[in-house]
Amino acid sequence: MLCAGNAASRDPGLVALQALDLRLATVGHRLAIANQSQCPRRAPQTGLILHSLGQYAPSARAAMARDFAASRYPSVQDVVPGSAAANAGLQVGDALLSLNGVALPSQVGPKPVFTVVDTTERALDAALTKGTAHLTLQRGRTSLALDLRANLGCLSRFQVMPSGRLFADATGRYVQVSSAIMDAARDEDELAFVVAHEMAHNILAHPDRLKAQGRTVAKIRATEIEADEFGLKLMHGAGYDVHAAARFWARIGEQMDSGIFRDGSHLSPGKRVVLLRAIANRIAP
Repeated sequence: MLCAGNAASRDPGLVALQALDLRLATVGHRLAIANQSQCPRRAPQTGLILHSLGQYAPSARAAMARDFAASRYPSVQDVVPGSAAANAGLQVGDALLSLNGVALPSQVGPKPVFTVVDTTERALDAALTKGTAHLTLQRGRTSLALDLRANLGCLSRFQVMPSGRLFADATGRYVQVSSAIMDAARDEDELAFVVAHEMAHNILAHPDRLKAQGRTVAKIRATEIEADEFGLKLMHGAGYDVHAAARFWARIGEQMDSGIFRDGSHLSPGKRVVLLRAIANRIAP
């Protein structure tokens, strides 16, 4: 996956984490593209995973540049296979210098910041919403110009959260999934359930609704049930096995933070398995 540096010198933990980044982005991209008609808010889906030196601690930057193709510019960490970025010819290690003739940011400060990637992603969204993004990039010692187009998909970005805890979250814009819960998913159908459930929260604007109406136990529980229902519809729309949801939750539900079950804001693991099976049988008998 990664083309820079000596493979033997790379930090195995970082290699594994970047593999999780690609795995999550691939599942998320498939769900977002396949279900665009279900989403009132859509955004261009490029299949690009970007990073920059500025987001890493100063002590890690030399290794990230050497082994993981990071630069001060927004750089391609990975590309989802079959995506718009892959079709345009973008490759791991490409440094994006300008977009539609405007220089892209290249901030590297004393503390880690995500400004370079966030600003670039927003600029790409704006350009691609209007049509084609004309990119100037550096590939090794060669300067290249590429045109990038993207299909619209459900508005969500995807982040792996390094953690030994089993959790996933929806922020309204991002789907965040812990590395532990990704490791617990035995196949892409099970992972698709986790991602689709959180995407459903974003698509149905649950974070905004709860902020406006108040996070009562009853309201949180209602959004959780709604996200399970809509999440399985997203899975089905993208060709994933909806019956994987109940299999996954039957296996790991009891390992989750028990506090969310004690306060009544979430169904008990057993009741949720029953619900997921009923929804799956209705969608795909």
